[in-house]
Amino acid sequence: MTAQQIQSPPIPKDNAYASQPISLRVVKGALVPVSDADTETLRRFRLRVGQLVVASIDRPRHPEGLRLLHSFAQLISQNVEGFEHHTAHQVIKKLQAQSGVGCTMISTSLRDFWRTLLPSISDALAPGAVNGFEEISDMVNAGAGDRMITGYQPKSLSAATMDDSEFQEIFDGLCRYVALTYWPSMTAEQVAETARLMPDSTP
Repeated sequence: MTAQQIQSPPIPKDNAYASQPISLRVVKGALVPVSDADTETLRRFRLRVGQLVVASIDRPRHPEGLRLLHSFAQLISQNVEGFEHHTAHQVIKKLQAQSGVGCTMISTSLRDFWRTLLPSISDALAPGAVNGFEEISDMVNAGAGDRMITGYQPKSLSAATMDDSEFQEIFDGLCRYVALTYWPSMTAEQVAETARLMPDSTP
């Protein structure tokens, strides 16, 4: 399959191989099947030389990345105040939200933010205590509510949502944040190396 093969006739819906992933290796100017099984699967498509096909390219994540991420979370939970009782998942999401690394930036008006937040405040406080927030509500409704505020929504770091290169960029960013914020005597590379030395833990 060459780089020029970008379109193909539709495959019958009863073709069991239509949705089966095929592993391909990059060679100069082409992608070639990795194994005999991949070659056999391609043969069953009955492709002809020069025929155009459509293919989705996905770079598989190395399993070492998941192990390293959980070792990193374990390192933080055991050594950084405020993370002691967090699960590995909670550690990573908290670091993402704090740093903005691996996040989608979300903007909303102060008015919409306050309207969303106020019911939660009301539920958490004793009856009548929310009256102390009337001044804030007046300020928001008087015009300040048009101001935009920005927040961060952490992305999923699962293998299904990103490849190795994006994952590595985010992991490096989290290591830099930890070094700058919590361990200024260490470099980001030293933080990552320390995480690699952590004993294996169950994700």
